[in-house]
Amino acid sequence: PTPSTTAQPETTTSQTTAETPKEAVQSYLTAIFAGQVQEANALIHPDGEVSEYTDDAAERNEALDLTIQSLEITEESENTATVDTVVTLENPEADEESTRSQIYHLQTDDGTWKIYSAEEDEAA
Repeated sequence: PTPSTTAQPETTTSQTTAETPKEAVQSYLTAIFAGQVQEANALIHPDGEVSEYTDDAAERNEALDLTIQSLEITEESENTATVDTVVTLENPEADEESTRSQIYHLQTDDGTWKIYSAEEDEAA
């Protein structure tokens, strides 16, 4: 029998480009809580209202464990989108846990989804 050599299709997942608004938000949240400053900033829209992520903020966030409860695209057009998120933040050191709802507004920048602005969801 011939050895099965399955050719792996070229995957583009290694790049940090977000294909969907959901992926952009997920990557952004993941980067923030992994302390990946450059990765987080790469997902912020240059003209947006979200301030640049800093090393100081990264250090504070690294102590927290992030669990993404839900990501839901509530509005999407060709170049703008709104993603509602619910995340749980756990601080093992202080034995604290909080669940936060945030709404992220995204716009495309050169064909890539970027975080334009974010707000706390007061209704939650």
